[in-house]
Amino acid sequence: MSGLRIVFMGTPDFAVPPLEALLAGPDTVAAVICQPDRPRGRGKKLEAPPVKRAALAAGLPLFQPESVRGADFLRKNRHITKKYRLKTFKITPETRAN
Repeated sequence: MSGLRIVFMGTPDFAVPPLEALLAGPDTVAAVICQPDRPRGRGKKLEAPPVKRAALAAGLPLFQPESVRGADFLRKNRHITKKYRLKTFKITPETRAN
């Protein structure tokens, strides 16, 4: 049986360790989806999210859509959804308590 091909979705610094763990594991991280670069700091200079920096350092394909909600994301990013099957979850206050 071959390993899984994973599309990782994350943006903030606390999402980098799980990405690194997946990269070190037996499965393949096929692509990364994170939020676009945003202005940060006093100078409002564009800054890459931590997950983007980690993905680029690992040489992974990277996608940065403005939003991943609903059909709009799927329609605008058919090149992702045709090549990969996306499975996502969202941590909500209810799931954190469990």
